[in-house]
Amino acid sequence: MLGQTVQRFRNAVSAKLASIRGTLEVILLTLRLAEGHRLFVFGYIVLAIINAATESFSIMLIVPLLQSFSSDSIFSGVPVLDSVGQLLTPFAPEVRLRWVAVILLGIILVKSAVQYFTEVMIYILPLRLERDLRMRAFAAMMESRLTFAESISTGDIGNYTASFPARAGLALRFLIQGTAAAITIIIMLALFIAITPSALMGLAGFVIIGSILFKRLTGPLASRLDREMTDSQRDFTQAYFEAVNNKRTIRIFNATDTFLTRINKLLERLRGVQTQTIAVQNATYPFFATLSGVLVCGLVLMASFASPDQAQALLGVLLLLLVASARMLGPFSVAHIARMHFVIHADPVRKMDFFLKEAARNRDTDGDTVLPRAAQEISFSHVSFEYPGSQAGVKDLDFRVRQGEFLAIVGPSGSGKSTIFHLLSRLRRPDQGEISINGYPLNDLQIRSWWNQLCIVSQDVPIFNATVRENIHFGKTDEPDDARIWDALENAVAADFVRRMPEGLDSPLGEFGSNLSGGERQRLALARA
Repeated sequence: MLGQTVQRFRNAVSAKLASIRGTLEVILLTLRLAEGHRLFVFGYIVLAIINAATESFSIMLIVPLLQSFSSDSIFSGVPVLDSVGQLLTPFAPEVRLRWVAVILLGIILVKSAVQYFTEVMIYILPLRLERDLRMRAFAAMMESRLTFAESISTGDIGNYTASFPARAGLALRFLIQGTAAAITIIIMLALFIAITPSALMGLAGFVIIGSILFKRLTGPLASRLDREMTDSQRDFTQAYFEAVNNKRTIRIFNATDTFLTRINKLLERLRGVQTQTIAVQNATYPFFATLSGVLVCGLVLMASFASPDQAQALLGVLLLLLVASARMLGPFSVAHIARMHFVIHADPVRKMDFFLKEAARNRDTDGDTVLPRAAQEISFSHVSFEYPGSQAGVKDLDFRVRQGEFLAIVGPSGSGKSTIFHLLSRLRRPDQGEISINGYPLNDLQIRSWWNQLCIVSQDVPIFNATVRENIHFGKTDEPDDARIWDALENAVAADFVRRMPEGLDSPLGEFGSNLSGGERQRLALARA
């Protein structure tokens, strides 16, 4: 029996240590993701310390200042408070009151200014981090190898570029908010150490018991809400983009009601998680307010059974506890709300950091050689490529195409026709063999120098939600030349239908070219080429 008890105790300690290590790991990950905003974070912490100091002394100093009228002040001999009282002793009572008003006014003005800036900064900082992480995630996907980028589902793309950056910003916000609240609590406790150790002991007991109890009640729920929030947002994003990108197919197959039902269920699931999060969040202040009320009632009840002298001393401690609990209830609630929300947003921080590391490991490497002139010869030498988890691709492909020659590649679906152009454009790299341009190995080229000479018109034509002019001029950095654009449209037999558009070259083409027919999209792609 004793051995089992010892083992359970060891397991509990190990689990607690693992939880602490996990929390510290997420804190470090959050700060690492926000490394470009360290100065902003440091400035907030400095202002939080000033705000905590003014918060504590703005009310606490009223008592010793006013008690400086009396020679038997209970604060005599107490550091700081007794010194302030001694400074006012030489002055007449009315002068002392004026000094009290001036000092408090100064504290209030400083506190108001600092509080304003901290409130503004606490909302700006998550937005800054969110924007930074969104840009890093987008750049990571655009600059990584195609096999890695295409392995990410639509739902995860939505998480990495929208949900996770926003939640990482919130994690940083609640981390520094919790830090600021903890600083406020520490300063107040330090002040009470100077005033009365007995009151501090009662307050410390209240703090410890309340914190443990609240964490036991909300900790498992917060962890579960963290996982469910991530999963529900991913599933909704996946379904949403599937519906938007396949709206024509959904209508033709009469599946509109099916998709609406699916979207509604996913939204209900997401709303349920958000509702539970709000419910737990708003339980913090009432919980600690109730706990402090129970503590005060218990002290009053104890005083009713004590002697008059003991009751008077107990009520003095009670008064200090009432002041302390009233002043600390706000920071305490903020600290626990921040802890709970930080736990809820911990998983996105881990996944965001993991994604950025994986994207960095899968970054597409570039060559050093600049292709000096237009391609005179393209050569495939025993090139083989196979898609992961599939036998599809090409095997031992060997051919050469010179300038002015035309090469037709025919074959059944899945025979590797599109794969050849993916390899030629270095969107994918051969498993074996070598592709060369003008005798230069394709892998050794600075790819942009090759892309500048290359254009592919595929069956699946990419048309952007922009004007005709912007689609034709796509990828070029110089100013659009309308004469050249019209010349390209004429050569692609696309000028006539563009002229019939209401705004000509300024006509918007809609998302994915929804304002065009399939043939018109093909012709615009030829004009772009």
